[in-house]
Amino acid sequence: MESIFKHIKLTVSSILSLIKILFRSNLNIKKHSKSGSTLYILGNGPSFKKDLIKYKHILKTKKLMCVNAFPITEEFQELKPSYFIITSPGFYNDKAIDYNVNVRKKIITTLVEKTNWPLVFFLPSGAIKNKGFTAKISVNQNIKIHYYNKTSIEGYSKFKHLIFRLGLGSPRPHNVMTSAILQAINFGCKYIYLLGADHSWLPQITVNEKNQVLIN
Repeated sequence: MESIFKHIKLTVSSILSLIKILFRSNLNIKKHSKSGSTLYILGNGPSFKKDLIKYKHILKTKKLMCVNAFPITEEFQELKPSYFIITSPGFYNDKAIDYNVNVRKKIITTLVEKTNWPLVFFLPSGAIKNKGFTAKISVNQNIKIHYYNKTSIEGYSKFKHLIFRLGLGSPRPHNVMTSAILQAINFGCKYIYLLGADHSWLPQITVNEKNQVLIN
């Protein structure tokens, strides 16, 4: 009986995911061309400072992908990453109202002003509608925009993996590293190294006096 319920749940999840793809994913996005076999993804976690002390001289010779706030660091111009990826709509959605909006504007402004080398900017497909944002990025001709679908997919494993390979959806992108890893796999990286991948989402979860779970 348990097995039957499991299959029913997976079937329903797969069907719902297909519906989400039809309504949320952009079916016309082309996959990024294959690009090397090794990539280093630079997260913004506290451990990255220690990694920089040990490995900066090595990172300068490697193909790198950075995320989120990396463009406002000194290392952005020094390491010159080949790729930059964001997931949060707060970066490109003019209607976003959370407290990080001003910081995100600074990140994008710095990215556009300081990138003087070829850079592929991975953006969620939802950013396509924001013509003002993409126009601002396009001012810098060194930056090439590549869109990806971050529609969360659930269901049977083979079904999910097929959708991921086709670039039509993603595992739930709770953290930008999820999107970064998926894009790296999809453009042919066989070896992916993660630096600064530690983050603070667990300490940010609390429970109030009403037994409600809160995320700061």
